[in-house]
Amino acid sequence: MLHPDTLNEIRESRLKCVEYEIGLFLCLLTNPDEIEAVINAASTRDDYKKILGIANSANKEAILNILSYAGMSFLDVSFESQNDDVGPADVIVYAVNRHGENKKIGLSIKYDNDVICNYTGRDILTEEQIANLQERLPEFANRYLNEMIERFGTFDEWYRIRFETKQKIASVVTNEYIDIVRDAVVERWAIMSQEEKDEFLYKVYRTDSPLDYWIYSFQKKGQFVLCTNPPYIRKSAYPRVTIKKIAGQYLGFFLDGQLLGKTQVKFNNGIFERYTSKPYKDAIEAGNIELANSIFAQYEVQGKGIMVQGKPLKYGVPFSSWNFEISY
Repeated sequence: MLHPDTLNEIRESRLKCVEYEIGLFLCLLTNPDEIEAVINAASTRDDYKKILGIANSANKEAILNILSYAGMSFLDVSFESQNDDVGPADVIVYAVNRHGENKKIGLSIKYDNDVICNYTGRDILTEEQIANLQERLPEFANRYLNEMIERFGTFDEWYRIRFETKQKIASVVTNEYIDIVRDAVVERWAIMSQEEKDEFLYKVYRTDSPLDYWIYSFQKKGQFVLCTNPPYIRKSAYPRVTIKKIAGQYLGFFLDGQLLGKTQVKFNNGIFERYTSKPYKDAIEAGNIELANSIFAQYEVQGKGIMVQGKPLKYGVPFSSWNFEISY
């Protein structure tokens, strides 16, 4: 079925990996007129050919077979990518069971990941902890620059690789800082009230999902994973959830020793980002270097970045975008 806004959402949505949601929706549609309408809407997108490829390669039979095994028959499907009211579902499958009862099953669609929620460090850390960690950021950022110059020979060469070729660069110093943040999260969890923990777990684990949902995860090389029983934490079990550091930059969430999910503690775009603002850009384009330097100097005084060899850099953001990945 098509909601009033479905075709417009398909034309205009720029959400990450939305092409997989559109592709699976198209694959599951059965009404010829609706299929044609969705194809026409998708044809306006830059990723149109990719969407058609996803629709052709998605394993519709796996979904239909599991419905049949559960005593249900497929009726219809709807696109819910921007509808938060339906819970962790990007597409809803409508079915009828052997008793004639109508059922809804949400499909949470992923590409090569198991992220079910995005949250921020502030959902666990206190403002005091964050202020202390941010206060230490310039120290680590400067150490990071020295590490990069030692590895790449010059600041200009690091800058070229980091911002012009956009290569990801592993860093011992960045990992040290992330480890301090992870320690802070573990320490905070140990003293959080149960009410605070309950609020956090309720948010990230989608305990409030208004309908049953499955996870369809597109994998590389045409593979897929269909999980029809995502792990679910009952509220009564919340007090038994613990956090500890695990491999890499991750924090593991455990229930009675079993890994339920994990979070990668990370910067949005690295410990340094390239500084830009409209006033600064306008001044540069007008050739007014003095004004541009004055604009950035105000930013620098606030402790938000530094100028290195004429290139303005701002400190990265380590608390604003963390992912919760379920384990199953």
